[in-house]
Amino acid sequence: MTLPRATQRFNLLLLGEGETYFDDFAAYFYPEESDCRRVKGRLKLCSGSIFFVPKEVKLPVQHFDFRRVQVIDTWQGALHAINPTKDDIFVLRADRVVYMKMANRNAPYEVVNGQADYRFSLEFEPLSQFLPRALRLHSLTMLEPRDQLFMIDQLLQEKERTTSFDPSWMLNFMEKPLLQTRAVRVTPLATNPGRLVLTDEVLYFQQFNNADPVPVAKVRYADFRRICERRHALRPIGLEIFFVHREDSGIEREHSLFLAFQEKGMRDEAHRLLLRQPAIAQLELGDLEDITMRWQHGLVSNYDYLIYLNFVAGRSFMDIAQYPVFPWVVRDYTSRVLDLTNPDVFRDLSRPVGALNEERLRAFRERYANIPDGQPKFLYGTHYSAPGYVVYYMVRYAPEYMLRLQNGKFDSADRLFHSIAETWYNVTHAPGDVKELIPEFYTPPGEFLCNSQVLDLGVRSKGEVIRDVVLPPWARDAGDFTTKLRDALEAPAVSRGLHHWIDLVFGALQRGEAALQADNLFYPLTYEGATEVEKVQDPTERASLEAQIQEFGQTPRQLFTAPHPPRAVAVTKGYRFHTEL
Repeated sequence: MTLPRATQRFNLLLLGEGETYFDDFAAYFYPEESDCRRVKGRLKLCSGSIFFVPKEVKLPVQHFDFRRVQVIDTWQGALHAINPTKDDIFVLRADRVVYMKMANRNAPYEVVNGQADYRFSLEFEPLSQFLPRALRLHSLTMLEPRDQLFMIDQLLQEKERTTSFDPSWMLNFMEKPLLQTRAVRVTPLATNPGRLVLTDEVLYFQQFNNADPVPVAKVRYADFRRICERRHALRPIGLEIFFVHREDSGIEREHSLFLAFQEKGMRDEAHRLLLRQPAIAQLELGDLEDITMRWQHGLVSNYDYLIYLNFVAGRSFMDIAQYPVFPWVVRDYTSRVLDLTNPDVFRDLSRPVGALNEERLRAFRERYANIPDGQPKFLYGTHYSAPGYVVYYMVRYAPEYMLRLQNGKFDSADRLFHSIAETWYNVTHAPGDVKELIPEFYTPPGEFLCNSQVLDLGVRSKGEVIRDVVLPPWARDAGDFTTKLRDALEAPAVSRGLHHWIDLVFGALQRGEAALQADNLFYPLTYEGATEVEKVQDPTERASLEAQIQEFGQTPRQLFTAPHPPRAVAVTKGYRFHTEL
């Protein structure tokens, strides 16, 4: 599994923070008042904006933020020869339009300021029905945040009442419905509302819009592999279902469906109901103690064990605020040959990244000592895992996430992921950089390191054009690099010390006085339970708090309170190294 890429031209990553996509209409855009040409496409009506998506992919998507829209009304100007009546056309007057996805490419957005009129007509929907809906959503921008959320919830309730679940969607007409409830499907940086339907054989999720070309997601219980409870928006209301999907080629691939509910009680009810189904009840999911013992005896690889710990600790590929975290294990990115028999090649796993450089650590300790009493105390003001780090590493593979986080722009070329050796130097020397890695570094073929989309990522101040990530001399290509890193992760030197890193990230040295003694103390807001977000009633204050926590990053759920046991064997049974040891 990895970070999912957006496959549709219009996708939820184009929406603003907290925005909901409601309706879609076949429409025409009229570029000039006196021009008979018209552009066919789709109008997308959202809670905070309108999009026009032309059918011709060479033309850009137009985005109109309701806060920059002054008028939505019937067009009163001259008629178009191609249109029978002026009543068919409406005008959207705005002082800003944002152009996205020119030629269907992931590129920085173009912003055009200045008031102008933009004319549209609908192919099937009467304007008498469309305009009140558009004006109702436009009016939300004038409300206080609390009232906006209330009105959006009212609109979703209307959607739920008017969007029925068609029994013909069921895979088996003999299925018995057990539960129907509203939920949202969670994907990285986006959510999509819909209806969850559980029967005695299949889980169905019916979206309330057409954001996904498949209107109803269907997962047989026989294909379930595990179910994990999750936090969403810092609340314990999420459930992630892992399942296998059989492709036409016969290959099975694991996928996941992350759902969030309106309240914890409904999440718990759905979870209990699923666990009572025979096909799920017989799954051997394995408890933490059992999997740890298997890892100790070499029956589970280091890679698989870290993935398992991440999932149990609440990390998910569907949430870049809680993305799986992996350690740097190699520190040699300059040699021509990676010698995995040389202990000096490996990073000290008993120390957090921030403590690998003694000189920098002294500065962190001095700052900690100088923090006044009564203020939050910490060694590191940044975290080892945060949304910005995930999009930093993955910008070539899934650039749409950086565009979403950076308001339609790529970061400056000098700050983009450019070189493995340079990134390692920064995380061990820069005063504000203590980031760890993500699983993709240990997962061949390493597509995320290649600029396969030929993105224009800019030119660095020294004149270097940003293309593929610059690899160390010991790697022939991205596949060779990730294969050798995977070998390093499974090497005896890492097997002997990995339990120390687990203590720092998932275990006894994660928080409190033990973390301070281990030079492993982060900003208080990053720890689960450090603040009770649900008790903050003011939506503006709550949104600000959530944004802070998302920006800082989040520490995984603590899994162990006693020191993690070391591995009893040096190498996973059956693992075949590609690099000589």
